Amino acid sequence: METARVKLQGTYSLLAGFILLLGVPIYQIAFLGPAGYQAPANTAFSQGNYGPLLAWISTHGSAFVIYRFLELIAFLLAIRLPLALRLALRGYGRTLTRWMVGTGIGGLGIFAAMIAVSTFSFVNAAAQYGGQAPASAAANTILTNFNTVYFVEGVGQNTVGGALIAIFLVCASLLIARSGKFTGLLVYFGLLVAALMAALALLFTVSAPSAQSLPTPAILSFAVWLIWLGILLVQRARRLLAAPVSAAASAASPDEAPVSADDNAGQTDERPEETASPQPLASQASEPEAPQ
Repeated sequence: METARVKLQGTYSLLAGFILLLGVPIYQIAFLGPAGYQAPANTAFSQGNYGPLLAWISTHGSAFVIYRFLELIAFLLAIRLPLALRLALRGYGRTLTRWMVGTGIGGLGIFAAMIAVSTFSFVNAAAQYGGQAPASAAANTILTNFNTVYFVEGVGQNTVGGALIAIFLVCASLLIARSGKFTGLLVYFGLLVAALMAALALLFTVSAPSAQSLPTPAILSFAVWLIWLGILLVQRARRLLAAPVSAAASAASPDEAPVSADDNAGQTDERPEETASPQPLASQASEPEAPQ
């Protein structure tokens, strides 16, 4: 049962990684690019001017919703990955495991929730903004309100969610290093992705426009980590669930010292000498004494 669960989550991790690494960029190039999405998106996320983007969404709402839905599906597929890692890495640090599960589910869940909420905010604001003249007072009011809402949502997604995912990656990498069940390169790569996520969380808090260069490398590197880990979970599920040496040793009785192979061989070679068993006391008592 546990082996099947680990393999299933490994498959979900693979799908999530491929959606983020290939699905979302291909959709941007094949569908959003020809529809004119790139220019208003750059103006919005680099300069903080969301008017052109809201105007574009008001006429291309379906394409935008599908784009955000792909991102949402990826994080939902990965949300149970910390639980699969808990099964695969149990016995190598109870506190680290708790932190890994809590921050992993929390970070991935917040990312998914903020994607869904911000998509609704974009579509709702675009519907209001599309019916107004771009320079009108009503349009400026809509933009001001949207800027405030989007900043809060961005802090929730990039700062809170990004920081939690960074902590999750650090805890997972430390547990992977302790277990020795995965390649060491995965440990270093996981720490690199954690550093990118932490930088995104910190920089977005200081200056949201300045942080717009970080989401792409952070998300793409996280996608590669998901694919790499997913492949290993699918291929090694049975071996990963084998009890660690430390857990097996602690399960044994503390009074029983382990017997080495040499000692065991010595015990088999040495045979106790045969000794005559003493005559039972009862038989000795029954023998008559010799007459004097």
